[in-house]
Amino acid sequence: MDNIFPWLRKNIITSSMPFSLEAQVDLAYDSCSTYDLQDKYLLGQFSGAPGIEEAKNYSLHDQPDKAAEALFNHFRDRSRPTLFLRYPDAKAIADTFKASPSAVKELSDATQQAMRHTFSSYLSNQQETFSGEIDWFSDFCSRSWPKTAVKELRKILSPANVANLNESPLARYPSLDRTWELNEHYHFLTLARSYWLSKQDKYASEILIQATEWGTSNPLWIGVNWLNFDTIAIRLMNWMIVVDMCLHS
Repeated sequence: MDNIFPWLRKNIITSSMPFSLEAQVDLAYDSCSTYDLQDKYLLGQFSGAPGIEEAKNYSLHDQPDKAAEALFNHFRDRSRPTLFLRYPDAKAIADTFKASPSAVKELSDATQQAMRHTFSSYLSNQQETFSGEIDWFSDFCSRSWPKTAVKELRKILSPANVANLNESPLARYPSLDRTWELNEHYHFLTLARSYWLSKQDKYASEILIQATEWGTSNPLWIGVNWLNFDTIAIRLMNWMIVVDMCLHS
């Protein structure tokens, strides 16, 4: 770690540095104090496309809303890198997909299920349809997991308490895997693919409605949907792909 700052300066940082970051960190280390890197010095370490420079300028002039908008526009409009597809080839990709009737039917059936709020658990071959808002805590057995803080859920489900689960409020619930499967939001990908191919706003609108309802129902670190890091990571990746596809449709 001793040589990390010289390496970064040589290989990554291209802009002139208004001060010695390495010296400032060394000084803080020697004095056993916390080093507070001010915004203007932090932003001075980065240079890049016009959108990045515009965002930096707004940030330095205490205009965070405009800085955020400039940064968003930069990531939306840049041609590379793209997360999922090379969008200049979108028509060719769509034409190839539509040439396969079986693939089109499979996507259409899955999309209609997602629009009807019908979900199947691949883990248990169980299916559930929600007539109104989706119950993101459903266990696919007509029950719902309680909205309890994650730290409390971890205590209840810890190995030390497994022997006492028969006496806990969670004893009547089956495996969490079914609930986590629903909350990985693979069906968002289905809706995004249909929107990307058809350009019908109803599919993008359904994603937005469900995502908004999910956010309202799942405050950070409340409930079982924040309990498993694999589920959180998969959900985040699916959201990233969905946003990318919708922005380029």
